[in-house]
Amino acid sequence: MAVLSFFIGSFNVSNYKSYGSFNGFNENFLTYLGSAGSIFNGLRFLWSTALDHVRFKIVYGTLICLNILFGIGIIVFRKSAPMYAICYCMLIFCEGGHFTIMPNQLKTLFGMQATTLYGVLFSFASIDSVILIPL
Repeated sequence: MAVLSFFIGSFNVSNYKSYGSFNGFNENFLTYLGSAGSIFNGLRFLWSTALDHVRFKIVYGTLICLNILFGIGIIVFRKSAPMYAICYCMLIFCEGGHFTIMPNQLKTLFGMQATTLYGVLFSFASIDSVILIPL
């Protein structure tokens, strides 16, 4: 579940500059966009705050829907700098959400063994890295 939903964020982080350059954005814009993306990645605590008030299925479903919406949006709006920036930042925000949602859900499901399991299940990030090598 996490591998498939995390992939779009990993792909986006790896390729936003080359994709942006290909679509005509200058290097300065893309550098500032990367900085803005790191700020949105830092807002990942909002996902865990949402988990404190709403069920996991709703929070994770929202994350998936946002991934789909902005994943399509970054292709559709690839020539518009403001829309490209919004789509990129939201995809990075969703990527950061995985790192707060998954440990919380593992603790709910497995209790004290969650930290050990998270070390194993965190491999979803490395699996995405292997998938991205040929791309």
